Amino acid sequence: MGSDLDVVVLVRETGRPFPERRRDFPAEDLPVPVDLVVYSLEEWRRMKGRLRWKIRWLKGRPDYVGTQG
Repeated sequence: MGSDLDVVVLVRETGRPFPERRRDFPAEDLPVPVDLVVYSLEEWRRMKGRLRWKIRWLKGRPDYVGTQG
């Protein structure tokens, strides 16, 4: 089953392996199925320019994230 919504969470830093990070952000109670991924700011910056997602910032794009989206 796929998701209705893809959610990207950006954190300043993380010591957790990529597959375990979403455990810090439970999404089971949201009203739609969600695919949630968590990136550190450094990982996000490295991906800049390679992303092909349409991005909507829900809380406004922070200046330190860059200009993608």
